[in-house]
Amino acid sequence: MRADPSLVETVLLKADLCGEKRFYRRSLEGFRRAESMLAGLPEADRPPFRVRVTVGEARAMTALGDPAAALALLKTAGPPEKFPFENAEALIGLGNIAGARSLLEKVASRIEDHQQAEAARQRLEELASSLP
Repeated sequence: MRADPSLVETVLLKADLCGEKRFYRRSLEGFRRAESMLAGLPEADRPPFRVRVTVGEARAMTALGDPAAALALLKTAGPPEKFPFENAEALIGLGNIAGARSLLEKVASRIEDHQQAEAARQRLEELASSLP
């Protein structure tokens, strides 16, 4: 079975896989290609794909050494709490450890989303142990 490269889902999956394998430039190109493909979808079908594109592009930008561009992109998509982990990583990339810690602490204190709160606590622990 072959994946259809004309489907947004296929392009997003490939971009995700490239990011996981640390091929960030390819990942960023894939997310940008997927973004251009969204125009061909009905408006009602675009939002979940747009979220994946935004998150993926921001992760790739941060990994490629452009956290400022990642933050700018994320800002257009909503408040920092909407994409807390991507915003935190970009802030860390800019050297704003206090800002990243503050954002992660807000997320860690959320009681309505236990999984996200636990992930934020773990990232805070990792961050604390990696600092001198």
